[in-house]
Amino acid sequence: MDAVMAKKRIKPGPKPSEEGPRESLVALKCRQPWKEWLERLSAADERAVPVVIERALKAYAASIEFPEVPPKR
Repeated sequence: MDAVMAKKRIKPGPKPSEEGPRESLVALKCRQPWKEWLERLSAADERAVPVVIERALKAYAASIEFPEVPPKR
């Protein structure tokens, strides 16, 4: 008799949004101490690292009086 293997179920992915797919933009290379510092900052703010970076960029844009409001990420 041949062994019958169960087929792996494929989980449905997220439905595409009207805005289109999200793309990767930046990968930061850093040393371990800097990474750990950013993770501690993120934990202290109770927000994910990408959100902390996004907030920092918004604050920087405002500090140099950049006139545009960032679009939805």
